[in-house]
Amino acid sequence: MENQLQILKEGLEYIEKFNKVGNKSYTISLNQSSDLTIEEFIASYTGFKASHKDSYSNAISNAVVFNIRGCRAFAAVAAVEAFITCYEFLQPNYEQNLLRGVIEQPVAVNVVAGDEFKKYTRGLYKGTCGTEINHSIVIGCYGVSQEGVKCWIIKNSWSKAWGEIGYIRIKREGDGPEGHCNIATRLVIPCIDG
Repeated sequence: MENQLQILKEGLEYIEKFNKVGNKSYTISLNQSSDLTIEEFIASYTGFKASHKDSYSNAISNAVVFNIRGCRAFAAVAAVEAFITCYEFLQPNYEQNLLRGVIEQPVAVNVVAGDEFKKYTRGLYKGTCGTEINHSIVIGCYGVSQEGVKCWIIKNSWSKAWGEIGYIRIKREGDGPEGHCNIATRLVIPCIDG
């Protein structure tokens, strides 16, 4: 309990300093995971592990089922999966392919979710991401921020108490072919065969 209080106290101090700076396009705040270390958070709320031995079915279940290990199962996903008979991977490391996919339908992707991502509250996320892809999310659409910066509009699985009612806006383009937080490295779309 003392360790959790210390983590919470340090997190609050970091958040206050971060938000005071005022030159960020997003804010962070305390949330349901604020008393967890980043390691505990990743173990509890994420879980995507990429490997060279990934089969298509393993990658799809991680991406499309919204990382069932780290969140509650969504009834909508189960209903949609009853009709989905196949999955397609889009060419990775090219955000234009991601854009083409999102124009047609939501696209499941994997990202690097680090400490600032965990604490995201609102705004256009251009913050630090971490080093290893560890989380699955769904991009539903794209847009442009009030500042004129292109962004992805993403549904996360961590509840409506996180971010902008369960959503996050992440910077689109400008971070190399893999995109911000490696968003364009693993792109999956569902399809109906036949």
